[in-house]
Amino acid sequence: MEERSNAEWMARFEADLKRRFHDRSTAKHYMSDLRVFVQFHPGPLDEVTRADIDAFVDQQHTVGLAPATVKRRVAALKSFFDFLAEESHQLGRSNPVSMRRHAGRQPKLLPRDLSDAEVSRLLGVIREPRDLAMVALMLYAGLRVGEVASLCPADISAEKGDTSPVRLKVMGKGRKERVVYLCREGYVPLLRYLEAHPLADAQSPVFRNRLGDPITVSGIEERLGQYGRLSGVDLTPHRLRHTYGRWMAESRLPVLSLAKLLGHASIQTTQRYIDGADPDLRRGYDEAMELHLAGTAEQAQPEAQVAPKAELGPTTIARSSPGSCPGEEWLGWAPTWLREDCLAWLRHQWPRWKASQRHHHAQNRLGELRLFWSWQLARRPLAGWEQLTA
Repeated sequence: MEERSNAEWMARFEADLKRRFHDRSTAKHYMSDLRVFVQFHPGPLDEVTRADIDAFVDQQHTVGLAPATVKRRVAALKSFFDFLAEESHQLGRSNPVSMRRHAGRQPKLLPRDLSDAEVSRLLGVIREPRDLAMVALMLYAGLRVGEVASLCPADISAEKGDTSPVRLKVMGKGRKERVVYLCREGYVPLLRYLEAHPLADAQSPVFRNRLGDPITVSGIEERLGQYGRLSGVDLTPHRLRHTYGRWMAESRLPVLSLAKLLGHASIQTTQRYIDGADPDLRRGYDEAMELHLAGTAEQAQPEAQVAPKAELGPTTIARSSPGSCPGEEWLGWAPTWLREDCLAWLRHQWPRWKASQRHHHAQNRLGELRLFWSWQLARRPLAGWEQLTA
């Protein structure tokens, strides 16, 4: 194996990342993570063992890092050792990093959106037209902070006098271009900023810093941090995006449409917004509590029997006895013509799952079915399979 110092390996790895991801921040973040590992384990990188990675991950958890941060550092290290094996012509070399072993399971957290009161406080302290326009893009169009920084005048399609939403073309993660919409309330601050700061080049970034250079992601984050302190709001760019997602979910925007607007590659990512803002769940709670309180007011209720704890997921599923196959109560949301076929499929899958995980798997599968069919039935009413065409 060719001998190189740690500095040489790191330089070659950085050059490879910049070549592969020349227009993304991958090189910056992965190199930062690799340097953290080298500070922890200064020995030769080509001699790192799985036990060394174990110790590093344990230390990262000990200092209180978020699970997502640890997972990213593990991913960076795995990428580096894959590169090292390829560069040293040892493709059969075992990678000391195992994502299953070292990345750990990530907690499923609800979106950290802002309340409407916090949004009002935030908007009340922003006086700079540029900053108000940037916030509006994240809050009313759901843009990521990097998408705001790279937005160009050519990406904005708006006609004078037109009251319909403004069409924006943005380049998202993985160099995937998508179209989003910006309501007129969110477009007004952007229009005012563009009129006050016209650009000769339609392909140049819209937002500039005080030196006239294109603003950076860290520059936007710094400004938001200042406004967060002024308004007393724990503010990050992604919290604005989460707030946009909650608004759309509460307004019953179909989940597939929301996924397209947010630029999510997986609908499971979008599901977090639905779980955090479930209008059906809220309405069901209101109706159930109203009936309960009305009954309590009429007469004193006898001592209630303790009901088995219900599981809440994408859809509420009544638990059957352990090991029992699902019944019709599992698909109360489905039309009659669809229910029996879904149950037949679920009963077919049931014995294939471990007994201890059957309810968990069934809940997830039924949640996915509910999302798809809710979207499908919202597009066109169907009374049976015969109405479906290729």
